[in-house]
Amino acid sequence: MGEPRRYGFQQPPPPPNCCEDGGGIEDGLIRDSGLNRAGSGSGGRPVSSTSNESWRNVPWGPPGRQGPAVHQHHQMVQVHTRRLGGAAPTMHHSRPPPPPLDRRPMSPQNASRPLPVRGTNYSTNGDWPDQRPTIIQQSSRINSFPNRPVANNSYHNENIPFKDIILELHEHTVPFIDSHCHVDFMYNQMVHNNPNSSLSHGLSHWIHRYPYGFPKSFYGVIANFIKPSLFVVNDGGGGNGYDIDWIINEIESNIYLGTTWGCHPHYAQEWASKDIFWQTLEHILSNAATWKVLAVGECGLDLHRCISDLEVQKMVFEKHIDLAYKYQLPLVIHCRSGQKGRAEEQCLRILKKKMDENHKFLKIHRHCFTETWEVAQMWMKQCPNVYFGYTAAIFKMRERQQLEAIRHIPLNRILLETDAPYFRPPCFEGVGPRNVCLPGMAIATARKIAEIKELPVDEVLRATFDNTRLLYQIQAY
Repeated sequence: MGEPRRYGFQQPPPPPNCCEDGGGIEDGLIRDSGLNRAGSGSGGRPVSSTSNESWRNVPWGPPGRQGPAVHQHHQMVQVHTRRLGGAAPTMHHSRPPPPPLDRRPMSPQNASRPLPVRGTNYSTNGDWPDQRPTIIQQSSRINSFPNRPVANNSYHNENIPFKDIILELHEHTVPFIDSHCHVDFMYNQMVHNNPNSSLSHGLSHWIHRYPYGFPKSFYGVIANFIKPSLFVVNDGGGGNGYDIDWIINEIESNIYLGTTWGCHPHYAQEWASKDIFWQTLEHILSNAATWKVLAVGECGLDLHRCISDLEVQKMVFEKHIDLAYKYQLPLVIHCRSGQKGRAEEQCLRILKKKMDENHKFLKIHRHCFTETWEVAQMWMKQCPNVYFGYTAAIFKMRERQQLEAIRHIPLNRILLETDAPYFRPPCFEGVGPRNVCLPGMAIATARKIAEIKELPVDEVLRATFDNTRLLYQIQAY
């Protein structure tokens, strides 16, 4: 009898009753954002090595790149199969192996291959697979990454005052993801700054144009499209700035791990009553593979300087929550208090109402969190599967309560984001276009979080990378 087949790249089938806490398996991906690689449950309870949920401790990766739990599992499968004298277990959600690794040194002739990421725990041979994983079929386009910031000196003559810090950031090899940015806004900002320039092509071009702004461990982005006029045809023609062709062409790049779609509170007044917006949004969400959809939003409440009526904002927010439940997607929430009142409590009341109607395990990305530890606890109590996104706004935090929140929020609940083109980190002064934050600059936020939490930067990078993949169901080989 031949050797039983190994599981390869897919997750082993779960044992019975593995989804009692609201998790499960869909499309071969773990759908339980409350569980991290250390095996903690959504409610913070540890997972016993003998429980039915012990299989969740298995990290992603092919044989040779997985933790001991995987090899232990494979040995048990083989022994069990030999004892029964039967065939190997059925393979679920199988996928082809990644292409062979390109081990050639970086040169002008082979500069189109993605940058190897060395020295991490994600690869035993030191190289990263040439194909960057997403939840949909990969685009045929391969993007290249400069091996060092000086790879293309002809492109930049910037005066960089914090070059030592930037070069230090470029030495990190643990991958990181910008979990929230607005490439359409970045494009418009660059066009505004340089109307006659050819620099405003897209993310692939910006990576080569501004290598100092994209450290070599930059892994990719999750792009958020939140201004309906950019992707909804209005009154038989394009809206103000409508450019769906640019968006479609841009997200084909494998630098885009996925996208999210919704209506920001600022635009709620204009689009709440337009059926064409809701029809377009449902069309995109129902064709998730085509549009690389990972989540709904950002959406929520803004009481700072938003011109939309509060009741209209609430109605639009509730519709987004319904869509997140309908399509079983995470929800990206914008919640900002201001002179018009407290937004946090009102957001949580709406979420509670919807969770009581459905279930409380909705995955939530609480975008651009700047509130206190007390507010963070309110979110974690109401929403067991909430993650807090931190931007470079962290550099302006001076209040003790805000810093206390960063110290106390568990590392397995934190995401890195830039909210680009906004919140440019001060250490990247002189890098890239004026007043524009680039997605690769998210690493500066990781460095600041590590400083506040008194942790190694690599530990923050590794945890936030895993958190983003877990929340948004991003596979990694």
